Amino acid sequence: MKALRLFHLLWLCLFPSACQKPQARAPICADTAKADGAALRVSKAVYAAERQALRAYICRSGLAFKKTGFDLWYAVVDSAKNRRARRFPRSGETVTVDYDIRNLRGAVIYSTDKSQSRQLKFDGRALIYGLNEGIKLLKVGDSAVFLIPSHMAFGFHGDEDKIAPNTPLVVHVKLKQISNSP
Repeated sequence: MKALRLFHLLWLCLFPSACQKPQARAPICADTAKADGAALRVSKAVYAAERQALRAYICRSGLAFKKTGFDLWYAVVDSAKNRRARRFPRSGETVTVDYDIRNLRGAVIYSTDKSQSRQLKFDGRALIYGLNEGIKLLKVGDSAVFLIPSHMAFGFHGDEDKIAPNTPLVVHVKLKQISNSP
């Protein structure tokens, strides 16, 4: 009996509040300009540190790197001999490549097995943006080294596996074949 009375008392207390319209929570006022300014300062600091690290790598490498308008650095280290069969890849085609993806210290992060090249959809989402831009500069048979800043690779998130956030990459690539997609 006491339990029933307690239930009725509890029901009488909660029932009036259940009939009221829900009130919206007051918005949290955040100073977005301050947050944006802080994010911009961090981005600029990361970019400056990467630029300095990439230039140091270029000096150590001894290769003749060129810079594109997209902040991609590249050096063609071996150019194919067959000039007639050579052309640049076009959007929508599949490219067959061998590659090594390394950090600036030279540690291999990802690599294709030399006996089994990797096929990638050119201009597709499967490629790292910087690698996609770099492959546009190659013809079949060319080998190159690309220095890809983090904003053209995996950026602030990394690849959530082997590549940490804000990691510039050194990618050694050999373009073996260009074929039309099925």
